[in-house]
This record gives sequence, structure tokens and C-alpha cells, in this order.
Amino acid sequence: MMRTGGIVLIALVLLLQAAEHHFGYELFEEHGAVMLLIDPDSGAIVDANHAARAFYGYSREQLRTMSIQEINTLSPEQVAAEWRHAAEQNRNYFHFRHRTATGEVHDVEVFSWPVSFGDRELLFSIIQDVTDREVAQEAVLHYSRQLEDLVELRTDALMAQQNRFQRFLWGAIALQALVIAGLIYNIRRRKQAETKLKAILADQSRQIQEAVKKSRQQADIIADQQRHQALSELLVNLAHQWRQPLNAAGVLIQDLEDAYDAGELSKETMQQQTSLAFSQLKNLSATLDRFAELYEYQGGKEPLTLKAVCQEVLSLMALRIKAQQVQLKLEIDPAHTVCVARRDLIEVLLKLVANTLEVAQARKIEAPMLQFVSYQDEQQCHLEINDNAGGIEEGILKRLFEPYQTTAFKEPGKGLSLYLIHRLIVERYRGAVQVQNITGGAQVRISLPIHC
Repeated sequence: MMRTGGIVLIALVLLLQAAEHHFGYELFEEHGAVMLLIDPDSGAIVDANHAARAFYGYSREQLRTMSIQEINTLSPEQVAAEWRHAAEQNRNYFHFRHRTATGEVHDVEVFSWPVSFGDRELLFSIIQDVTDREVAQEAVLHYSRQLEDLVELRTDALMAQQNRFQRFLWGAIALQALVIAGLIYNIRRRKQAETKLKAILADQSRQIQEAVKKSRQQADIIADQQRHQALSELLVNLAHQWRQPLNAAGVLIQDLEDAYDAGELSKETMQQQTSLAFSQLKNLSATLDRFAELYEYQGGKEPLTLKAVCQEVLSLMALRIKAQQVQLKLEIDPAHTVCVARRDLIEVLLKLVANTLEVAQARKIEAPMLQFVSYQDEQQCHLEINDNAGGIEEGILKRLFEPYQTTAFKEPGKGLSLYLIHRLIVERYRGAVQVQNITGGAQVRISLPIHC
């Protein structure tokens, strides 16, 4: 017969597998039960939740360097014997003795279940401290043995003193009845505790689901705010792209008027000036088409050439880059590809480049530099964006991906971009974003999948 703990274990395993796709280690980390993830082949401890660290007295880093054999006080032969006993008794839990960091040894019941976590097969174990129960059981066993010895002594005395034997026998029966009554009472209390534990677990599960729902709602609100900010930045970039062609077209029209007033407007001059003006207006139309195409495109993930996307981003920022006299270094292998949505990648790179240019302008960097470097492994393509804008303060660097962390002036909407860039790359594409200071500036490294 499967224990109630086994049913709880199966439910928690299913929740953990679901959590892998929705909110990562949150359920595993915050749950009050002692939980371990163990490599079934080597016995290495892959991870331990908060309750496990509190129970064993080790930090997460220490536990990740240990194996379960260092905690289990039983020998390999004793462990193998316990596995056999569990199989013979048809139970899904095991009795072990675990040692904590302070040297204390606890009797524990271990419920284990194999789970698929990412691309690894791990052993998910829930550890239940039953030291008090074992002590109580040992006390009952010891008392039972004493009782048996007493009965034996009274049996031997029966031949000599029948009356004394009867008195002692009735006393033993009464004492045994008290022990049985105590055991029944303990069993009822245990059932009540199990019922209460079920209710607590159900309530915690409900609270977790509500918290996840609320977190997603907040994330959607933040995403909407960022979209509005991105639209505002689009209009700013569009204004930058249009300003120079409009000025050029205005100068050409002014030249036509001056030539007419001076009586020097020939057909050839008018055709030449008109052609140049139409060329500038054509550039304006092309720029507008490119921005419209970018923000109207709703395509999903697709293989993209990383170098082509970077060149497109730099062309969209060309006038701003030229105005700040930015030195560009594009060291990207034309063969390197990523599998993402085109608009997502362009928005990420546009924001990173715009942030760098804003910082360089605010700090009055005389010769700003942007360097794009790529390299690739079997699973991911990595893009490094290096600059010489002076780097990021250490206090901000540690919390850079938290909402509303910014190095810019305190303005409404600032500080959301890097947080949402981090969420987009990590949660949607299972990639990574890292930021660090380098000599004279900062480096942003983005890792994205190469296979769709």
C-alpha cells in the first residue's frame, strides 16, 4: 500500500516538472519540505532547496560539491539491504540515517522519484525527519521487551506461587492495555496531522498559483509599458532619420527660388535640383517603410543571419551614429545564425545600441566605439557588444536586470529595458544575457539558440 507521502511525492514531482516550463525553481526553492535533486549515477547533489539547506546546515554551494554518500551514514552494503527490504515490503520510501553539518544524526524517510529536468535524468528526493518517531518506537519496543521478560519471570513463578502469578498477570494485562490505548491515540493523532498537512499543502499550492498569476499580470503590464516606450523611441529615431533629408530637400528648393530670382533658372538646373530633391524624398519614404515593416512584422521564430541583422540595426541608427562620430567594428562571422523572431532581435539590439550612445553622449566621450564580435558552439551563438563609454557602477551592475534599475536620469519609464531584454532572451528563447565591465567600458554578451 502506497503511503500518503508517496501520493504527495507524485504530486510534487508533477508540479516540479510543470514548474520547469513556467517559473523555473520557484516551487522547488520555496517549498517547506526538504528536497534534493541527485545524480542517480554518481550520487552527486545537483541542487537543494531552502528547507534542505536549513535542515543540513550547509550552504547551496557546499551541498552542490557533496554527494549523498557523504550525508548518509549507512555503508553501501546497508543501503543495498534497505533497498531490498523496501522492495520486499512493497513500499516506495527508504529508511536512512543522515548526518548534518553539526554532526547530529537524524533518522529520515526518503521518498525518491526519477524526473526529467532539462536534458538530464535526475532523482528527485523528499526527506522527512522521523527521528522523534523512531525514538518513540524504540521506547515502545524496549518496553515491550521488558514486558515479555516480566511475563516470562511470572510464568516461571507460576509453579511456586499461583496466586502471585495471577496478580502480576492481571497487572501486566492492564499495563498492556494502557500501551495499546496509547498507540491507538498516537495513530489517531498522526492521521490528524496528515490531514492537516494535506490541507496546508493544498493551501500553499493555491497561494503559489495565485502568486504566479499575479506575477504574470504584472509582467504583462510592464511589457505594455515597454511597448509604449519603444513606440516613443521609434518616433525619436524616425525624426533623426528624417531631419537631414528634409533639410537637404529644403536647401534644394531654396536654391531653385534663388536661381529664379536671379534669372539663372535654366531647365537643366531645375531638372538637376528637382532630381536631387526627389532623391532625398525617396530616402525619406524608404526610411519610413523600413520602420513600418519592422513594427508591423508579426512573424515567429526563424533562422536569421546574425551579421545581416546587426547591419540592419546599424543602418537604422546610421544618422545618429554618424552625428556622434561613432567608430564601428563589425567582427561577425557571416556563417553564424540564430533562431529567433526577427523583430525581437532587432528591438533588443536597437535598445542596447541606443543605451550605449546615450551614455557616451552624456559622458561626452570624444571618440565613442562600438565593437560587435560573434562566436558559436554546438547549441548557441554568442554576440558580444563592447564599448568604451566608461563602464557601469558596481552597485548598479549587481542589480542591472531588476525592474527600474538604470544608469540614466530618473525619468518615467526608465530602467525597464534591460529587465525586459533579460526576460525575453532567457524565458522565451532559453538564452542568456551577461553584462560586465571591461577596460574603458562595458561588455554585453547575448547567447541565443541556433536551432529552431
